This record gives sequence, structure tokens and C-alpha cells, in this order.
Amino acid sequence: MNAALAHDLRRLSHDSDRWLADARERLSRRAHATPVKPGKTSTKESNDE
Repeated sequence: MNAALAHDLRRLSHDSDRWLADARERLSRRAHATPVKPGKTSTKESNDE
């Protein structure tokens, strides 16, 4: 019983680790695909003053 539970827990943690790695990779790829234009928000804020 405990061995089966330990096996399931290991598999679950492995799946979540793989999911986290995939999500991190997707986020970094999206960040590289759409470059941030510097100064866009800061200029808008300075115009309000």
C-alpha cells in the first residue's frame, strides 16, 4: 500500500516538474517573440504630470 502511494506521489511530482518546465519554456519563448518596447509606459506616465 505505502509503496503504491509513494510510486504515485513520485509520478505526480515528476509530472508537475515537467509541466512547470514546459510552462517556463513557453513563457520565455513568448517573451522573446514579443520584444518589450522600452519607455512606452514611462512616457505615458510623464505626460500625465
